[in-house]
Amino acid sequence: MGDGCISISKGKSWDIGMSSKDIEFINEFARCVKEVYGFDCSIRTTKQGEGAFGAGNSIYVADLYSKEVVDDILRYDEYKHFKHHTGRVPNAIKGADLKIKSAYLRAFFDSQGTLQFHKKRRHRCISAIKADERSVDEIAHLLSTLGIRSKIYSRIDKKYGVKQWTLVISRRKFIE
Repeated sequence: MGDGCISISKGKSWDIGMSSKDIEFINEFARCVKEVYGFDCSIRTTKQGEGAFGAGNSIYVADLYSKEVVDDILRYDEYKHFKHHTGRVPNAIKGADLKIKSAYLRAFFDSQGTLQFHKKRRHRCISAIKADERSVDEIAHLLSTLGIRSKIYSRIDKKYGVKQWTLVISRRKFIE
């Protein structure tokens, strides 16, 4: 999860990559790649580019160049979302046990989520914004299989004029 990508360059280079502001998340990603495929990822630190939210902050990147690993990951891409960036939940995750679903959701919210605290109202919530309604619905359903209630709101982004969906978890027992 996180801001991950798969890159195939002219049939000569196959790369999987993951970036996050959380080094523990990157280390866990690298550990999982090592456990599943037996390969070590290279890990480096870089700065977020100008104009990006959090510009200038350090982010961590894990990379692995391996045709074997890329081909295996693409076997699970039943929605072809690696090409369309929709972020749909793979069927392998939907049908997995609670531990796997929890790990997937943790990765999703580590990279896409925001924790907000309103001092005056003493209210906290976790939210994530996506441009793809179906992927937000799938995340909400995955949360419900773990007994976590969420709500989905839609709005038009004023800056870009596109519709966005926000998934919100606000009940205290689901946040703490």
